[in-house]
Amino acid sequence: MLDAGYDAPRISHLLSDLPVEVLGRTRSNRVMPRPAPSRSEFAAANPAGGRPPKHGGEARLR
Repeated sequence: MLDAGYDAPRISHLLSDLPVEVLGRTRSNRVMPRPAPSRSEFAAANPAGGRPPKHGGEARLR
């Protein structure tokens, strides 16, 4: 069990291969990035080119 001072999503990701469950509180206004589009998806949506994004849209907790 984690309090708000710990990064529960990050710890959950780091422990994903272990048989443990992570329970933690998260701020109600936390914003997490969605996965970035693949290079082929980005190229199809932006034929003029450009640098692909590192993150996708925002997933807001409310």
